[in-house]
Amino acid sequence: MKTHLQNLQMGDFLEDEVVQIETLLAGINPEQMPTNFGFAQRETWGHNFESLADLLEQPLADHLASLITELLKRLSDADPAKVFKQPSWLGKATGKYLETSLNYLEARLRIDGLLEEAETAAKRLEILLAEIDKQRQYLRTEIGELRLCIAAGRLYLASDTHQPLVSEACAFNAGEERFARRLTNLAALLASHEMTAVQLDLAHAQTADLLANFYESCHVLVPIWRGHSLGLLLNEKNAPSQVGLAQQAYLALKNNLSLSV
Repeated sequence: MKTHLQNLQMGDFLEDEVVQIETLLAGINPEQMPTNFGFAQRETWGHNFESLADLLEQPLADHLASLITELLKRLSDADPAKVFKQPSWLGKATGKYLETSLNYLEARLRIDGLLEEAETAAKRLEILLAEIDKQRQYLRTEIGELRLCIAAGRLYLASDTHQPLVSEACAFNAGEERFARRLTNLAALLASHEMTAVQLDLAHAQTADLLANFYESCHVLVPIWRGHSLGLLLNEKNAPSQVGLAQQAYLALKNNLSLSV
């Protein structure tokens, strides 16, 4: 059996899959072929794919990415190296340092608001990610079942026990013809599913990376940056080392957010 399966060039089959193929092969009778041969999961897959398609029509990932882009712009006004450096005599005379401080406070307020919006967008994106993962599981199941049915069908057609599609008298064999056509259509369906599976895997990886980078920024790097910034605000005279730590936290936050856009 394994040698015959290798000749089909459909990849490797596990031991339990070989047993299932043998069972399917033993039950093949083109004249009495079940109407759902190879289509056991079609209704379930179709229903769930519609729910995924509805979510994909909403630009959830693009919305989160646009909020992250806006965050990066606002962070430009919160650079510790600019905000907390000692003002020069000219800066004091012209009030430039006050403008910088006001811009920082305004940026902090806007950043807080954007983070809340982004958290809401991320929660909605999590729903999409879960749906993508569910569809990947459904698709893997159906791909596996299709491979078994196609392998059994091709073994049947390649065997010496089935009736040829055209008899010696050139009479039309409807059952065999329908069965061969069904296998051709199942093979096309399998190829389509495999392509969709690759696309879903890519979408899942991209969405998971976007969420992971955002949550790391929001729940780890933002608190670090806020803590260092607060420490600088509480002290009138800040040592260069303190400003340097705040700058490192600020750059780490910006760099991590940049990975998401």
